[in-house]
Parts: sequence; C-alpha cells; structure tokens
Amino acid sequence: MASLDLESEIRSVLAGVVPNRRTVETLAADADLASTVALDSLGFIQFLSGLERRLGIDLSANIEQLKAVRTLADIVALTERMRAA
Repeated sequence: MASLDLESEIRSVLAGVVPNRRTVETLAADADLASTVALDSLGFIQFLSGLERRLGIDLSANIEQLKAVRTLADIVALTERMRAA
C-alpha cells in the first residue's frame, strides 16, 4: 500500500473516533493529534484498536515506539516500518 493510500486509511479510522470529521480531513500530517483533534488517551486507544483491525497489524508489539507517536505522519511511518519488518 502506498503512503498516500495508507494515510487515507489511517485518516478514515481516526475520523471514526473524533467528533469532528472535517478536522481530520484537513489535518496536517505534522499536526499534534492530542491538541488538533482533541484525541485524549481513551480516544487514542480506540484509534489504535481501529488501526489494528483495519490494517491487520499488532501495534501492541511496539509499545516503546507508540510512546513517541504524536502526529499522523508518526503513525504512517510506524505502520510502514511494521509492514516492512
């Protein structure tokens, strides 16, 4: 899956857990998720769970790397690394 397609899939999952879909559609890849889309810790867990289901990956195996995730670009990069491994 190309990065742009992957980013689109990730945005779709994110839109399912945040109250304002428009914010997700216009979200810059380097914007902080917690402050930009009001993604709290529970929302972040729901987002990650949705990614695991949608993309068929196990993010829980990468807890240390997840701690550094703050942006959409971070999620895309982590997912690409996981798929390449």
